[in-house]
Amino acid sequence: MARKSNAPSLFDLDDAPVAVAEDPSVVARREQYRARLAEKLKDPEFRKIEGFPIGTDEAILALSDPPYYTACPNPFLDEWLAENAKPYDAATDSYHREPFAADVSEGKNDPIYNAHSYHTKVPHKAIMRYILHYTQPGDIVFDGFCGTGMTGVAALLCGDRTQVESLGYTIDRSGGIWEAEAWAARRALDNGQRNPHPHLLDPQPLSRLGTRKAILNDLSPAATYITHNYNSPIEASAFDREADRVLAAVEAECGWMYTTLHASTATESAKWAERITACHSIEDAKAVLAEISPSRRGRINYTVWSDVFLCPACGADIVFWDAAVDESIGGLRDVFACPSCNADTNKRVSQRKRRTDYDAVLGRGVERAVQVPVLVSYSIGSHRTEKRADKMDAAMAALAGRLALRHPIPVAALPAGFNTQQPMTSHGISHVHQFHWERGLHAFSLAWRIASLSGIRCAIMGGYRVGLRMSNFLVPQYFNKSTGPMKPLTSGMLYVPSICGEQNWLNVLKSRFEAVGRQVAAMPRIDQNARPVITTGSTSGHVVKAEAVDYIFTDPPFGGNLMYSELNSLNEGWLGVRTESGTEAIECAAVGKSLADYQVKMIQAFREYYSALKPGRWMTVEFHNSSNAVWNSIQKSLEIAGFVIADVRVLDKKQPTFKNVTMASATKQDLVISCYKPTSSFQDRFSAHMGQAEGVRDFLEQHLEMVPVASVTKTGELERLAERTISILYDRMIAYHLVRGAPVPMPASEFTKVLHEHFVQRDDMWFVAGQEVRYDLCKLRGVDVEQQVLFVSDERSAVSWLRSELNTKPQTLGGLTPKFMQAAKEWPKHEPRPELRELLRDWFIEVDGRWANPNPDDEKHVEALRKKSLLRLFATYAAGKGKLKEFRREALIEAFRYCWNSGQEAVFVTVCQRIPDKLLRDDAQLSEAYDLAADRIATRPTQPELDFEWE
Repeated sequence: MARKSNAPSLFDLDDAPVAVAEDPSVVARREQYRARLAEKLKDPEFRKIEGFPIGTDEAILALSDPPYYTACPNPFLDEWLAENAKPYDAATDSYHREPFAADVSEGKNDPIYNAHSYHTKVPHKAIMRYILHYTQPGDIVFDGFCGTGMTGVAALLCGDRTQVESLGYTIDRSGGIWEAEAWAARRALDNGQRNPHPHLLDPQPLSRLGTRKAILNDLSPAATYITHNYNSPIEASAFDREADRVLAAVEAECGWMYTTLHASTATESAKWAERITACHSIEDAKAVLAEISPSRRGRINYTVWSDVFLCPACGADIVFWDAAVDESIGGLRDVFACPSCNADTNKRVSQRKRRTDYDAVLGRGVERAVQVPVLVSYSIGSHRTEKRADKMDAAMAALAGRLALRHPIPVAALPAGFNTQQPMTSHGISHVHQFHWERGLHAFSLAWRIASLSGIRCAIMGGYRVGLRMSNFLVPQYFNKSTGPMKPLTSGMLYVPSICGEQNWLNVLKSRFEAVGRQVAAMPRIDQNARPVITTGSTSGHVVKAEAVDYIFTDPPFGGNLMYSELNSLNEGWLGVRTESGTEAIECAAVGKSLADYQVKMIQAFREYYSALKPGRWMTVEFHNSSNAVWNSIQKSLEIAGFVIADVRVLDKKQPTFKNVTMASATKQDLVISCYKPTSSFQDRFSAHMGQAEGVRDFLEQHLEMVPVASVTKTGELERLAERTISILYDRMIAYHLVRGAPVPMPASEFTKVLHEHFVQRDDMWFVAGQEVRYDLCKLRGVDVEQQVLFVSDERSAVSWLRSELNTKPQTLGGLTPKFMQAAKEWPKHEPRPELRELLRDWFIEVDGRWANPNPDDEKHVEALRKKSLLRLFATYAAGKGKLKEFRREALIEAFRYCWNSGQEAVFVTVCQRIPDKLLRDDAQLSEAYDLAADRIATRPTQPELDFEWE
């Protein structure tokens, strides 16, 4: 809790929203909080908070807009929670939601979404659907990896009728929000007509119209700065006036730098180039250009620059554009010829030409890769044309580099890492300002200095990638003319291409101001009382007090996909406050962070989420990664933190990412994990019955209450829910016990018996007594059950497939064989494929030559025999040496359970260490078992050799 002061209450503003730059009361109030923040920054203990950004007090204060936004951990957050959070009371709490059981598809073509780019973003309209489902007006929503703050935008827009209706919902007179099917069903029932959607037995509104209040956090000051500007009140007219003022100032000081000669000869170009080269000031250059006829002065749209390579055969210069661009193929040649000796070469064997130039910002010479202008796109009046870059163009670009810089430029070194390696090694770029073209540095620094509105500065920063040396010139698009050839490099990379484009920064600024202006106009008027509270720091540190949050939507880092601190270093260099990357949750060999390091940080973050969330509430985790190991790591981290996964769906952002397009192995769609924090009453019961049969029953009752009951697919069928199947339920129960250090309470046969005795089965799914009524009514009203599709890829899925096949009637080995061969087309190379006869013998019973599912009593005997067989197989693994290239996964899982309960974890760990690491990490259950066993070895005595008690 921040110390007391005479500052006004956080929430005593008038209801009418006002422009930040014009209301004296808002300015005075902010200054009072700024004084409190300045005092707090002097406290050394405050700066020791995990993830505290790197920056001076002055820089942090300049960015911050307290109490709503601080470019450091927000010391006013507890005050805000005291006035806004609804206290949790287990005795009176009646909250209940099933998970949001629908795939979501929301595009990115929205003026609000497109205002500011970031490395990853979830469309706010997609997030609105989740917030509306899980919350009511006034509830607290939390996102600890907020990025550009789309969760905050979504929370605000849940109170905007137009935005909610754009999602396809209907809003009734009392503010109830209805899905289309529910609304149609309710109207039909109220009018005495037949229900057109019979699966909706008692249609109700899904939510109510009204803003939700958000807490937003990110490790990156650049991210929270964008978040602040997305979620702050600003008048569109004030924004437009300031944008026009900045554009006029940049035009007056820097517009002349983008002048080119139109329809000139080589002689004319050389003459004017000589005149420009003799200039030493802006005034000199403007005077020379004034002598050129207006009809001959073109306005540059963009200039194409090319790397220069050295021929490995003769050492001559090779301008990459001239040597490699081939109009006949509409692209670049992989192999090209040296213009001097005609020797064939390519980029891989040719070195870039380098030279040492004086860097005025650093005050010393720096060695950089040589790039030369090769093509200029320009306009004469309204006519757009292009030409080969000439000597005048080269002289104009060089002059901008010689002129004294009039405005402050930060001296910000790039961090060592994965993304910064290419610009450092290939082009000699070591500092943030070196990504700028010389003309762009003049224009950007002027606009940055004179901008008086934070929203304008943020818009300027948003044009960063378009106007830097990372802007890619796409040769195929240039030739086919189907799309524009100038494309900013994907936001997930720092890369200087061999052929790149220098954009006219006046055009960049105009475009950015227009984009952000559309966002400002589209956003509703923001009430100061509804603004999100934004804080900057590590989600692993204590951000929100316990049981204060009603719902969490989060889009966490994706392992090794993106190095956020590196990518944000360009923006943060200008902001003056940068990410404390030591606490960053990433996997990156370049900075010595492994997948295990990533998992540790994710566990810490999810534990903070778990603490902050009220019991019985939900968290939605949006996740995109093509690596099974990272996917498994996320799931494992959630379980270790205490969450229980109840559903996994698809979030389709419609527009693919750069890696989606270029990598065949990349995941095409994002996954959405719905997980919950168990209720207080269940946690109390489980603590008393942990490791016992009663605890298993408690867990099943809790989990099945949280899983969808009668979810209907897009095709109008009842969905077969994997979370209600016996195999998934057993895995969830085992995982819940193991992460709490409890013994495995029972084998699968006893677990099956508990299900049969206390729960209800329908279509291979299990329900709490009473839930099946809703499911049955849907079927009675003509809603079909979707066809079950089982893919056989390992022993476990093979057994599930056989159980399903034998559920209707017993079958012979001969009858099952062709169907099994068809289903089991793919099988992991590392796992020996058991014969169908062996699977039947291990898992099923034979009666009169036909195989059938055992009843619970018979299955107990069958499982005991199978368990011995698997443990004997594991014993052969334990006795062997060297890498295990083939192994039965089920034997390892069975051995883990035995070793865990008997204190022989070291034997299991030793065997797993002989498995290729990728195979181990790609298997979620096996990887989790290994980690749990490895953690316990240090604290529990183990036996050096495997010792089975068979009876």
